Amino acid sequence: MRAATAVSFGPDPNNKFVTTYFRRQFVVPWNVVITNLNFRLARADGAVVRLNGQEMFRTNLPSGPVAYTNLALAAMTGYTAHH
Repeated sequence: MRAATAVSFGPDPNNKFVTTYFRRQFVVPWNVVITNLNFRLARADGAVVRLNGQEMFRTNLPSGPVAYTNLALAAMTGYTAHH
């Protein structure tokens, strides 16, 4: 699998960024009702997916509130895809 977006660890190799935020907009027409959503996620560590501020999905992160300082629960090798 190839990453869709490559990110850096920041300008200081001794003080690396541990969190990257992504936003993706999608538009639902006014006359459409959505009852189910399927998420496709490729991640190398931990991830939280939110929709309109509500958590929809979490993987490899501790339970409870999540901050940008949270680290993944387990080290990963390569990417893991979730559907």
